[in-house]
Amino acid sequence: MPTKSDHNRLDDLFADLEADLPPIEGDTKPNQITPQPPANPHTQPNPIKPKLPKPTPKPIISEIPSERLSKDFAREIVGMLPKTTDIIPRLRVFTVQIGKTSGAHSVTTLLFNADKSTQRVVAEYTSFGVVIPGIGMEIPFNAISEILVKNRTTIQVQNGTTGPETQALFKLMQTQGIQNRTIFPIFQNGDVIGSLTLDQSDMGQNLSSSDIQVIEYLLDQVINMLEP
Repeated sequence: MPTKSDHNRLDDLFADLEADLPPIEGDTKPNQITPQPPANPHTQPNPIKPKLPKPTPKPIISEIPSERLSKDFAREIVGMLPKTTDIIPRLRVFTVQIGKTSGAHSVTTLLFNADKSTQRVVAEYTSFGVVIPGIGMEIPFNAISEILVKNRTTIQVQNGTTGPETQALFKLMQTQGIQNRTIFPIFQNGDVIGSLTLDQSDMGQNLSSSDIQVIEYLLDQVINMLEP
C-alpha cells in the first residue's frame, strides 16, 4: 500500500519542473516581491503598495518536455502503483495522481460488467476537496460508453463537438461547470473493460494530443503491469 510520501512524489517532481520555468516578464526573480521605497504620508497621499508577482501557473502535462514525460514521469507513476495483481487499487492510485498532475476538476474511473449493461465506479478524484460518495455505485451503460466500446478510441467532448450524443453531453457538462471532458477507454486483453473520465472546468486547459497519448500509455501500464 503506498505511503503518504509516495503520493507526494509526483507533486515534488512537478514542483521541481515549475522551478525550471522561465521567470515572469518584469520580475527580477520568480516568486519574489519587488521592494518599493517606503511611502511618506505627508508627500504621498496614495502610497504605492509593493508589487506582488504574478503566480506561476501550474504546468499541465503537455508543457513538460516530452523526453522527461516519457521517462521520469511515467516511471514515477508506475512506481507508485500498489504491488498487486488486483487492478482496482492500482486504478485508484492512478486516478488521484493523474488528476493532481493534469490540474483536472475531477477524474472518475469506471469498470464495465461482463455483458456491458452496467458500469461501476471504482475510483474518483476531485480538485475541490469534496469526497463524492460514488465509489461502488452501479450506473446504467449509456450512449457514450457504447461509442467508446465500438470505436475503441479516446473521446473528447468540448465546445464545437459534433454528434448528437456528444452535443447532448456537452450541454449537460455546461450546467455542471465543466468545459472539457476527455474519456479514455481502459483495455485488458484487447477488450474495453472500462473508462477513465477527466473533466476540466477551464475552457483553455483541454488536453493536447501528446497529453492523451501519455495517459493512454500509462493506463495500459496500470492494467497490464505483470509484476505483482
